[in-house]
Amino acid sequence: MEDRIYGHGTPVLEIVLNPGEVIIGPVGEVAWMTAAIEVTPVKPPKGAKPKAKPKSSPPAKPRKRAKEELPTVALCEYSAETLPGMVAFASRLPGRVAPIEVQPHPGMTYRCPLNNLVCVQDGVDITPLADDKELRPGRYGQASPLVKLSGLGRAWIALGGEVVTYELRPEETVRVHPDHLGLMQETVEYKVAPVKDVEHPAFGGSLRLIELTGPGRIWLQSLGFGRLATVVDDYAVPVEVVGEAQPKERGVFRQVLFPRP
Repeated sequence: MEDRIYGHGTPVLEIVLNPGEVIIGPVGEVAWMTAAIEVTPVKPPKGAKPKAKPKSSPPAKPRKRAKEELPTVALCEYSAETLPGMVAFASRLPGRVAPIEVQPHPGMTYRCPLNNLVCVQDGVDITPLADDKELRPGRYGQASPLVKLSGLGRAWIALGGEVVTYELRPEETVRVHPDHLGLMQETVEYKVAPVKDVEHPAFGGSLRLIELTGPGRIWLQSLGFGRLATVVDDYAVPVEVVGEAQPKERGVFRQVLFPRP
C-alpha cells in the first residue's frame, strides 16, 4: 500500500492498493478511483443499534446509555481484488491531511470527530462514542460524533485551516469550541463545559465548549464546517428564485445549504 498527498490548500490523498489490500472510510467521501477498486459496505457489529421497544411497553426509566445503544457509523471498504488500483479522497476544507500511526499502546490510540476522518487501513478499528446530547442542537453539527481509532495501522485525518498542537500535562485543561477540535490522543479526557450566562444561537441556548484535560496531545484546527457555514450565512443576501424573492430573514441561506437534521 502506497499513499501520496498532493497539494497544500485543499489536498488530495491518493492511495494505491495491491491485490488483497483494503482501506475503510466513511460512506460517500471518495473523490475518484480506478476500475480495479471494489467498494462494499461495512456491516455494523451486532448489537450496535438499540433494540426496538414493544408499543405496549411502559415508558422506560432513565438509565445510562448502554453499550448496544452507541451510534453507528456508515462505512465502506475499498479493496483491490485481482489487480492494483487507486482510490483518492479530496479534502472538503482548506487545510491538510495528516497521516497517523495507530498502535495498541498508550498514546497511540486516538479520538477524532467523524467529520475529520478520511480513511484507515483495514487493521484500524473505528468505534463510535456516545453522543453528547448537550452539543447536538448545534445547527451545523458542531458536535460531529466522536470516533475512537484503535488497533494497528495507519489513519488519515483531515484538519481544516491552520493546525496548532498542544502537549497537555496531567491535570492541565483547555476548553475548545467543538468546531475547532481536530484530533486527540485517547489519554486526554473530555467533557462538555457549558459557559454560564453566555447564550449562543447556534447551540440553541448556552454556549458549550469541550473541556480537554491531559495528559496527552491535542490537534486544534482554525477552520471547521460550522465556522465556515456561519461566515457564508453572514454574507448571504436574498436572491430571486423563479420570479419570487427569498424571505429577507436571517438564516434562509443556511437553511437551504445546511438544513437541520
